[in-house]
Amino acid sequence: MAATVSAGDSVTVSSASSRRNVLISPANKIQPSPPLTEFFSASTPVPASVTLLLSYTSPAIHVFHRLLQLLTWTSDRSVKSFLLLFAWWGICLGTETFLIYGLHGALILYIGHLWINSRKATKIGSDIPQSPATPPNSKISNKSNASLLSSKFVRQPTTTQLEQAATLREIQEILDHWAAWHRTLDKVETYLNWSDRSRTRLVLFSLVVTYVPWLILNYFIPMRFIAAVVGSVAICWCAPWFAIIWAVLMKLQAFSPLLQLIPYWPYRPEVTATYRKKRRVSVKDIISRAIGQRKKSDSEGYKSFKTSTGYDIEEDHATMYYKFVLYENQRWWLGLEWTPMMLPNDRSPWTDDHLEPTQSKSSFQLPPPHIAHEAIPGQPNKVLRKSQEWRWLDPHWRLKLGTDCDADGWEYANNHWKNWTGKRSRGLYTRRRAWERTAKLIDQREIVSLEDVQDELSSEQGGESENEEEEEEEEEEEVAEKEQKEK
Repeated sequence: MAATVSAGDSVTVSSASSRRNVLISPANKIQPSPPLTEFFSASTPVPASVTLLLSYTSPAIHVFHRLLQLLTWTSDRSVKSFLLLFAWWGICLGTETFLIYGLHGALILYIGHLWINSRKATKIGSDIPQSPATPPNSKISNKSNASLLSSKFVRQPTTTQLEQAATLREIQEILDHWAAWHRTLDKVETYLNWSDRSRTRLVLFSLVVTYVPWLILNYFIPMRFIAAVVGSVAICWCAPWFAIIWAVLMKLQAFSPLLQLIPYWPYRPEVTATYRKKRRVSVKDIISRAIGQRKKSDSEGYKSFKTSTGYDIEEDHATMYYKFVLYENQRWWLGLEWTPMMLPNDRSPWTDDHLEPTQSKSSFQLPPPHIAHEAIPGQPNKVLRKSQEWRWLDPHWRLKLGTDCDADGWEYANNHWKNWTGKRSRGLYTRRRAWERTAKLIDQREIVSLEDVQDELSSEQGGESENEEEEEEEEEEEVAEKEQKEK
């Protein structure tokens, strides 16, 4: 599966110094967490392990964030939250019936859906025209196009950098909700940890008194109905209309003493996370948000060792695939026709999805390889060698063609780069087209002898010293600038 990303500055990937960011939030103090995009800034190198983790967990993050929106009634339409409520009723009341009568039919429908997607992908792959940038003897055939599209339709859709940035925004919102839930649990814990003896005694007394009524209730009412009612209250708790009903009940004298016995219920936090749309974007910033990869384990010479962190490190290699996208921009001039000359306020001739300037497709280069070593406890003469190397998978850049562009891949817009269309007409003075090329990042780990990597270890130490010197020089320059400003 391939992840579509836009290309930024590829020169700063390996030269930036490493930095760790730690969030420390007091238990009883509400502090809004900073946006996650700060942790993926242009000055922070992203290790392959973080990239792998983001790639593996991105689909689950989307699902969890969507479920969180439905539970907090913050989705675009409230009817979707009602559908979740009805689905919960169906799970509680009809699970046994579904497993008996509907399981086989559901599996048949799912297999049929996958068959329709595969047929659609094969048909679209056979109809894709050959890109003008692809030579006639290119190895990419309709069959390979069909296979790529099949993986797109069947497994995971190809995403853009904007969607990857949205993934980080979703993670930030999940963290805000989780922090609010954690603060709520701290308040609930005060009823149980004897910090207030009167509260804890009240809870114990309530548990003892309600035990027999609870058994009687379960005898007359099945547990699935009780679960349906309790789950319905939990799902509707953040709904605006339910908040009004709850406020009215709290004011009633008949319900007030009973409601006071219920511990503090989780509330919907006020999400204060903001997403910065304008920021510096580089290749490592893009890769850090990319999703979609494929892992290939090495079946020969499998070994497992305990590292200094206590985790198992197996001798294998992982490969991740990325589809870089560059946008070529041009403006129409009287007498000159279409040229890359722009107005002062225009975008650059080559940009990414965030309209950030980037290199042209002829000068775009992948990051250089990176090698690191880690000692193995109990093996003094051996080290774990970690290498990361980028390689182009496609031989050439190719145009991104579709129904919203002409035969040469151009999209036309007005003088303000808006209202894109695939047909040229009067009043359209700007145009763009997308070039894409797939690359792969090979993250390989192997056990080697210490003597074989002496040269690499010495070069690593030299590189670290150079980075430290550069950091010291930058700090001195910043101090000097501050002193000049103060004077």
